[in-house]
Order: sequence, then structure tokens, then C-alpha cells
Amino acid sequence: HIDILMETGIINTILAILYDHENVTDDLICLTLWTLSNLAGDQSVKVKERLLSSSICDALGRMLLSNKRQSDAITREFGSVLINLSMNPPKVHVEKVLPLLQLLAFILSKNITSKDFIDSVTFSLHYLVSGYCQDGLADYFQQLGLIDLIVGRLNDQYMPVVVNCLRILGCLLGGDDELTQKVIDAGILSHLERFLQERKPKIKMLCLWLLANIGAGNVQQIGLVLRQPLYDLIKRAALVEETQIAKEAIICLANSAHRSSFEQKNFLLTDGIIEVIFQNIEAHDNDTTLCVLRALHDLLTHGEELEGMVLSLIHISEPTRQAEISYAVFCLKKK
Repeated sequence: HIDILMETGIINTILAILYDHENVTDDLICLTLWTLSNLAGDQSVKVKERLLSSSICDALGRMLLSNKRQSDAITREFGSVLINLSMNPPKVHVEKVLPLLQLLAFILSKNITSKDFIDSVTFSLHYLVSGYCQDGLADYFQQLGLIDLIVGRLNDQYMPVVVNCLRILGCLLGGDDELTQKVIDAGILSHLERFLQERKPKIKMLCLWLLANIGAGNVQQIGLVLRQPLYDLIKRAALVEETQIAKEAIICLANSAHRSSFEQKNFLLTDGIIEVIFQNIEAHDNDTTLCVLRALHDLLTHGEELEGMVLSLIHISEPTRQAEISYAVFCLKKK
């Protein structure tokens, strides 16, 4: 039915109404946006590509720019359109979503007070970056100034927006060291330190995930994770928080140990890192256990502090930053 509807010229009708939004009623705008949202939510790649290849994003941006359509109903339908346009599958070519990314960047740069609308915008950005980060979309985040805009939104008082922004940044930190540095330069660490001192478990878990990804970076980036007071906050989370939060903290510390310098390993060993990451290891899942064993392998090969241990790691997968799920492959042998 959607294919038949598309052949009737529905996109052109929607565009005509959106471009003429100043001369039509709010009810018609709402109905048009509702129709567009339903089209955007279709699971056909063909439909999604046709919508994104049209000037829909330009029409939406112009309507927003006029500042004459601010009713709650219109804002709600507008947010629904953004989310459905961003959702994948279907996954279209990364260049097809650039107009949408530009629209979302434009919206974030404006002083829009509707918390639910900004929630929709940041939720849409999370959909995009989680689906296209490995396809080069992260480069466009940098070019459009989105990294600074998203980090700035961490000051938002509406927690769903903060959660969305942390998830976006976590995906970006899962990229290469250069992209990680861009996020660091935008001021992410001061926010993570602040959030770790608050009593919001979901926020803490996300912050520790971000720090684990930073800890999978280069020596300089690891040094930032091991700097006070951030390091003490991570270690405290590993020791005293409930299991899920402790797990993220342990992965963060284990990642930092893995690629750390000789001096950094000395610091971690002196500080008793092994006892920290091995506590309650039987309660952790396989991914966390493998991460801890990987860190142990690197510490075992570090120096004389651990001579006499009975296990030696003979093969392990290359380190990668965490996605939603991470895996490692290893074998153990007795010495």
C-alpha cells in the first residue's frame, strides 16, 4: 500500500504543504507531519531513500526557522518524523542521510526550549550514529560541529536528553584515537567526573562505558582516565557499587591496563589493580571475565612483580573499543 501511495505523488503534496506552512492551518500541518512520519517509518529501503533524496529535510528546516509553528501537537509530530527518518533498518547509503544530519545539527544549534523535542532530536542522532558510525558518518559529526553541541547538551536538566547524548558520545568514542581526542577536547571528562559523583545508576553505567572506550585509546588518553579524581571514582565504583555498575568500572580499569605504558602499569600494580579487577569475578559474565584476563596477561608480561603466577595467556584477540557487546578469544596454559 505504501508503494502505491508513493506513486500518487504524496511526497510532492507533503512538500507543497510544508513549504506553504505559513498559509495553512495547524491541523493540516499536524496531519501532514503525521502522514510523513508514517511514510518514514516504513521498512522499505526504497521508500526511505526516496524521502531522504527529496527536499523534505529542507522543508522541515524552513518551517522550523520561521518560528511560527510551536504548538505542542506540531512539535510532537515533528519529533516523530525525525525519529522515523533516522531509524534503521532499513539502512540506506550514508550520503543519503546527510541532509537529515544537517537538519538535526541545525536544530541543536537553536535555542529550542521544548525538552521532548530535543529528546527526539538526540534520540534520532543516536539512531544514526549507532547505525552509521563505522560508515564514515562520525566524520560529518565533526564537520557539522555536532560533537561540541552534544557535549554541551550534557548540561541539560532533562535526563532522557543526557542519556541520549552519552550514548551518542559512547558510539563516537568507539571509533579511532583521533575521533576520541576530538570528544575529549570538547570537554567530556569534566561531565563524566560530575556524573560519577551523582546517584543515578543508569548515568553512571553510561559514563563508565565511555571511560572504558577512552581507556582503550592511546597512552595519553589512558593517562586522562588514570588521573585524579577520575581514577578514584572509577575504582570506587568497581569496589562498592552494585554488580552492573561495578562490571563497567572493572572493564574500564582492565582496558586502561591493557594498552598502558610501563609507568602506568607500575602505578596500577602499586595501587593494587589486580585485587580490584578480580574481586567477585565469579559473579561477572564471560565478556567481563575475558576483559579481566586480557588485562592480567598484560600485567603478567610487565615485570617481576607477578613472577610465579601459574597461568600464562598464549593468545588473545586484538583490543577493540566496546560496542553494545564485545568479545575476546583466548587460550590458557599452565606454566
